[in-house]
Amino acid sequence: AGTTNDCMLKLFLHGKALDKKSDELIGVFEDILTAPALTDRKLLRDLLYEMRNDYTASIINAGHSYAMTNAASGLCLSEWVSEQIDGISQLRFLNELVKNEAIDVLVNAMQQLHASLITRNSCRLSVTGDNPSSQASGLERLLEKLPSEIAHPVQTAWKPAQDLSGKGIEINASVNFVGQAWKLSSPGPQDVGLLHLLARNLSTGYLWDKVRVEGGAYGGMSVYSSSHPVFACGSYRDPNLAGTLTHFTDALRFVSSDLTQDQIDQSIIGTIGRIDKPKTPHSKGFSETIALLSGRTREYRQEVRDAVLSATQKDLHNISRGILEQKESAITVLGNATSFSEAEKEGITLFREPLLKNSSS
Repeated sequence: AGTTNDCMLKLFLHGKALDKKSDELIGVFEDILTAPALTDRKLLRDLLYEMRNDYTASIINAGHSYAMTNAASGLCLSEWVSEQIDGISQLRFLNELVKNEAIDVLVNAMQQLHASLITRNSCRLSVTGDNPSSQASGLERLLEKLPSEIAHPVQTAWKPAQDLSGKGIEINASVNFVGQAWKLSSPGPQDVGLLHLLARNLSTGYLWDKVRVEGGAYGGMSVYSSSHPVFACGSYRDPNLAGTLTHFTDALRFVSSDLTQDQIDQSIIGTIGRIDKPKTPHSKGFSETIALLSGRTREYRQEVRDAVLSATQKDLHNISRGILEQKESAITVLGNATSFSEAEKEGITLFREPLLKNSSS
């Protein structure tokens, strides 16, 4: 939800259909929600292997995202959850299930999750279409078939330990994926707008020039999501390590002192273009649902736009200086052993570990 202690976790099931096929889509939802194949051992085994293989293959294509999420996971609860569900921790979890052929464990866990998640009182419906009320009767029948209460409540107390140690995760690659994240205090809508603008400016300006053009990486970027109180920088297929980390902090220093209003104005255009990019009806309805569930009203989102459109040198200077002054930051690098050893000679010590246990890949 964008603050240090708040976290909203929802399971979303959504689909698209022509108006005349809406009853069939509702029927598919009914099958998934009321009679899923959770005891089909072969199906679950195949899905487990497919997921593990997809995550493993995605490391080289999205290593920068994995590195930044892993670094941020030690700074706030919401990023820790993202890491468990869709990060390196998820890959390691799936790999252990595959190694141990723990299909019975998987079957039991899926049944418990279904029983604890799928209830009438906890669900929310969102319909986007020319005449949403035409689906009302079908949706009402679907809701009536859902249990009204949780059959097996699951009590979970998430208390992730803060981890500010630098991590070096070894993979079979000749390049590195470097990620660094800084923890933020709970940003209001004006800060959110400025952080989006800052991320856009660094990604198309300083980091592009220094990490990609001069450094030879395939990409250098900065990322901010209003869902997490974290600001992050990353590099993609990067031959460097220590130099890239220096560029991350130098980029923030540049913005805090030397960025011109002309450079800011150019970034404003790109940032607003991303905020208000055209959407399909489906994505527009879904994103509106997410915004309302997370408390981002239309007034809140307009304040974010206004902050971007009215940004000045002083605004960007202050927001970047505030990040530099944050004492809580973390580094994760996915890369090769040679790069880690060379970084140690330059005074950068990372806790080194393999991507997967009993594996050098």
